[in-house]
Amino acid sequence: MLDDGRTIGMARARAPVAGHLLLILEEPCMRLISTILLGLPLAAGVAAADTAPPAPAPAAAVAAQQPEAPTEKTISINLDPGGALQGYYGGNVEWLHGSHGLLVQGSFFHKTSDDSSVSGFGGKVGYRWHWRGRMNSGFLGLNASLDLGSATKTTTDMAGQMMTSDLSVRTIAVTADIGKRWQLDNGINVTFAIGAGWANRTVSTSSNDPTDKQAAKDIEDLLAFLPIAFDGELSLGYSF
Repeated sequence: MLDDGRTIGMARARAPVAGHLLLILEEPCMRLISTILLGLPLAAGVAAADTAPPAPAPAAAVAAQQPEAPTEKTISINLDPGGALQGYYGGNVEWLHGSHGLLVQGSFFHKTSDDSSVSGFGGKVGYRWHWRGRMNSGFLGLNASLDLGSATKTTTDMAGQMMTSDLSVRTIAVTADIGKRWQLDNGINVTFAIGAGWANRTVSTSSNDPTDKQAAKDIEDLLAFLPIAFDGELSLGYSF
């Protein structure tokens, strides 16, 4: 009986300790659960704030934040400044639509000396593919041209008489080229191109002298043996 009493007493003595132990263990759990329960709405609010789309900015602010893109230039006018020192005057105009450019070129040259003069003019139309789709780009080109040139020379024969002989050359050519245009933001540009292709040349003279006629024929035969045309450009221009 005594043992039973002691057992009951010890059990009663242990009961508060167990209760306190449960309370000690339950308190952090309850605090954690309370923290989780209280934090869920806050976390949900933060998540909603993070995932919610930002409020649209006023149109004026958007316009101020986004600088206006410069308008792409589509027309370039180019001249050969160095050619004028040699009596050559030429230039071209290119119109660009996307990556495709249409080229029109004209040229004229004239040189004189004490007993001779040389002059001629020509025209060319071409297509250029700009691989960057703008003026400031490298390009590949295909061209067709027609050039007419003539030369006259005055000589004195053994009898002391002045004689003038002439020579005329007509050239039809088809060439391909590759080049690059470097363009500044203000439109000033430098264009370089180099190419080659096929040419057909005819040579004639208005002289009735058999020697002049034979000379014209020999030159024509030589040019026909080498039906090569060279093409190139080094020009200064402005795009708009």
